[in-house]
Amino acid sequence: MRRMVWVIGFALWLLVPASSQAEIFTYKDGRGKVFYTNIPVGAPYHPMIFRVGKGGRRSSIKPGNPADFEQHVRAAASHYDIDPQLIKAVIKVESNFDHLAVSEKGAKGLMQLMPGTAADMNVCNLFDPRENIMGGTCYLKQLLGRFNGNLPLTIAAYNAGPGAVERCGGIPNFEETQRYVRSVLLYYRKLAAAGPAPSRPWHLAAN
Repeated sequence: MRRMVWVIGFALWLLVPASSQAEIFTYKDGRGKVFYTNIPVGAPYHPMIFRVGKGGRRSSIKPGNPADFEQHVRAAASHYDIDPQLIKAVIKVESNFDHLAVSEKGAKGLMQLMPGTAADMNVCNLFDPRENIMGGTCYLKQLLGRFNGNLPLTIAAYNAGPGAVERCGGIPNFEETQRYVRSVLLYYRKLAAAGPAPSRPWHLAAN
């Protein structure tokens, strides 16, 4: 009965306008049982992020398991000669490893590819992890070449577009892009410190 009451309550919560909703957190225990709360106490809860997808429908973005996509990351890294830890850092910030993530601007999948970029990278199914990672890595490779291996500029271009970076002569002064670059570099450095050395050096200058 309690479970039924909670399910009904959560369904009603989804119908409430976003501006009046409290933040919801989720936690999965060792047996796979999922818990939800608005007060994360006593367990390692993670926030559930809700973005508005196509047609105004909500799509919940839950943390995915990086291990589920390891083979695709390794394959893309090998094919395009890019450090796999960089790919993982971008995925972490873009979608938190949710292969069904959809942004309010229409970016989709693990590496949050826009339909136009996906088409340029020959990605047919944006929600297919292998295709999405291959396409996103191909785009990263192009940006690295365009910005002479300068990693912060490459990351900024992945977020704001290469044209914006070139017009500004550096990382654009957009709050979202500045925060995005810091987040990707932070995760990349953490992953790189814990894993094997990259196959090539990356430029970590601010501009």
